[in-house]
Amino acid sequence: MSANETPSAVIIGAGGVLGHALTRELAHQYHVIRTRRTPAADDDAETALDLADRTSCDSFTDTLRGKHIAALIFNAARSDDALIMRQSPAVFADAVDTYVLALHRIITALTGELSGGSIVLIASLVGMRGGRGQAVYAAVKGALIGYAKGTAAALAAHDIRINAVLPGLFRSHINEGIDDAAFRSMIAENALKREQDVDEIARFVRFLSGMKNASGQVFNLDSRIT
Repeated sequence: MSANETPSAVIIGAGGVLGHALTRELAHQYHVIRTRRTPAADDDAETALDLADRTSCDSFTDTLRGKHIAALIFNAARSDDALIMRQSPAVFADAVDTYVLALHRIITALTGELSGGSIVLIASLVGMRGGRGQAVYAAVKGALIGYAKGTAAALAAHDIRINAVLPGLFRSHINEGIDDAAFRSMIAENALKREQDVDEIARFVRFLSGMKNASGQVFNLDSRIT
């Protein structure tokens, strides 16, 4: 990268309220490369990336060859809520393949491009303490927490930092099926009794991306006591 070239930040999962907040915030410092499974029809700047399709992942990493990726933000998620007795093993397998194995393939493919950079995994407190009907979501988010801790030492050999962020509760497509009363009850678990601010989350992610000495850590951003 030349001295005058703006470093890149890649957001995997740039849709939704948090994805949009991350895009706005990171654009202050980086050239932002945004991905979604299905890019918006009116947004030519978004890149198609289907994490469930290995060919799509390989094609995406090929487009990043030779770039300096200063920050890789993994914000991809979906909700597969159901009681465990009714949950299909195939759903578990697909979720792990899509949100854990695909992440691993992308990181290992881009180790050179990420040298000197930071990886931030958007996880969830549910990944640490579980939730009724959220076995698949908890398993995936828990795996991201474990991945950040388990790979930090190996990635440090390439001067890559990796951390997980638990962003807290805010209205999004993940919890759109929860009615207002139930959502307020969840917010009440916070000591401060407040819904999370996505712009505050994005500011923290940007700050964390620039930290040079933090890796293998898990940062909880709301006031629920863990």
